[in-house]
Amino acid sequence: MRSLALGMIAGIWAFAPAAAHAQTAVSDWIKGNSSRIRLIAGKLEPGARIVAGVQIDLDEGWKTYWRNPGDAGGVPPELDWAASGNLAKTELMFPAPMRLRDATGDNIGYKHGVILPVAILAADPTQPMRLDLKILFGVCSKICIPEDRHLTLTLDPGAQSDQELVDLLSAALAKVPGDPAKDARSPQVQSVRLDAAAILIDAKFPSGINGADLFVESTDGSYVPMTSRLADSGDGLVHFSVDLSKTDDFKRPSGKSLKLTLVSAAGASESMRVLP
Repeated sequence: MRSLALGMIAGIWAFAPAAAHAQTAVSDWIKGNSSRIRLIAGKLEPGARIVAGVQIDLDEGWKTYWRNPGDAGGVPPELDWAASGNLAKTELMFPAPMRLRDATGDNIGYKHGVILPVAILAADPTQPMRLDLKILFGVCSKICIPEDRHLTLTLDPGAQSDQELVDLLSAALAKVPGDPAKDARSPQVQSVRLDAAAILIDAKFPSGINGADLFVESTDGSYVPMTSRLADSGDGLVHFSVDLSKTDDFKRPSGKSLKLTLVSAAGASESMRVLP
């Protein structure tokens, strides 16, 4: 996914040295419950391409959620761009998340904060684009609070973006799980098989198993329990299991399509598999 996204937005970070009129491609911070949120953006390209980011900062001890919040529940981010002007298309990307354990169970998400990159196409690249975002997301410590916020940002064609914003967006994009077929050093799914009431997944982490984890989603919306990490075999091979006795959605698992997100301290990848 990351490779495709980076290819689609190639050239966004090439800025003219001191040209164009200045523009601060960032909205004001909006403060919430132990959080704050804003929109940031790169430069509107002649080909109508732009990368924006939804930046969420969290107070110490608080977390927010990935697109799949995990077994303990939570509020995944919901983004509504319908009120935007001169906006043709958006593609939301998620940096690699982490497993978050507490007394209620396991969640999937982010500590301290996150920037969610959004690849955007303008309907008419010669005209200003108004980003109008309504976002619902959850923040959680000992209690969980849904945050409902409204952010706006207007971008003029060819306007410059601050280098600090460019660096923030570049760092966020670098954390989006990539296509393992295009990077042999990224985590690789070795096998997926059914065994009694479990899905067994073997994964190779060529760059090291520090922080190795696996998050499994079903493309049809079926509930998939969180994985358990089994014994490691050495040489970067890690075994995972999904206990299907915890769900009624896999009574006929054969043929179901799964999205597998592998994460580690050294990198992350995302791939699809169909259960045999």
